[in-house]
Amino acid sequence: LQDRASEGNLRWKLGRVYRKRNLWDEAITQVQESRRIHEALENQTGQAQCWNSEGLIYFSQGNYAEAEEAYHFAIQQSETIGDQRIASGASMNLGILANIRGDFGRALLLYQNSLTVYEQSDSREAMARAYHNIGICYSAQSNWPEALDAYEKSLDIALTAGNLILSAVNYIEKASVFLELNDTSIAATYC
Repeated sequence: LQDRASEGNLRWKLGRVYRKRNLWDEAITQVQESRRIHEALENQTGQAQCWNSEGLIYFSQGNYAEAEEAYHFAIQQSETIGDQRIASGASMNLGILANIRGDFGRALLLYQNSLTVYEQSDSREAMARAYHNIGICYSAQSNWPEALDAYEKSLDIALTAGNLILSAVNYIEKASVFLELNDTSIAATYC
């Protein structure tokens, strides 16, 4: 039984590696096999993680309908067992889809719901990502003051969490906002 659980976890991790390398067929095969193993073991947490991973794979391929369906399964599965962490991650992913589709109100609601859970669990990097996504959503609506506020919050948290990549991205986003506001002198300070 322990070997099967280990195999399921290994396959899930392999799926993540394949996804990052854009090897979609291998990624989906590994994640789906992992999910089948977790189903046989009645491991609902593993199943929820797999559904979310499937969503990420479909999203990476531009297959948004299948990604959305997988994220909903991840949320449903994780809510059944009370795992707010996985549900919040899948909700954040649904928010990204809503933002892409121009449904900014829904995107903001999903980001805020995820942010609340991240704040309650003091998940710093997840909080920084949520604020960053909120900034992207406000930028897409040309709501520059709200975008700047969200990017600044994301930057502060990312810096304290030691996430240099997200910190750099937030500096670039802030510079972009100031360029939109035709304030090149301030924009230059972030580049």
